[in-house]
Amino acid sequence: MCLTVVDENARANGVTQGARPGELTMLVADGMEHPLLEARGPYDLIIANILAGPLIDLAPQFAKSLVPGGHLILAGLLTAQEAQVRGAARRAGLRIAERLVNGDWSILWLRQRDTFRQ
Repeated sequence: MCLTVVDENARANGVTQGARPGELTMLVADGMEHPLLEARGPYDLIIANILAGPLIDLAPQFAKSLVPGGHLILAGLLTAQEAQVRGAARRAGLRIAERLVNGDWSILWLRQRDTFRQ
């Protein structure tokens, strides 16, 4: 189902899929330790739309996989779980740049700590 939705959205938005720079490569993995992810990183942008528990567990891997100033978009979490996810991200060296709330759901835009003035 997920792959079908990605294909449909890519076509609808004129996004080229493939393996070359500037193209979208869709990959389903259990974490950032997948060989393709490791080979192509670090990343400017990581998007994860999964449950809060895995977002918490993966926060350190996400942070290590971003370039300095990179962006992490987290979705799929209930607003009631947001504080736990934000705490894990903060401990991993990420800071909140923006948040969106839609009913009971939150989306977090995070960035590396060193991109913020403290």
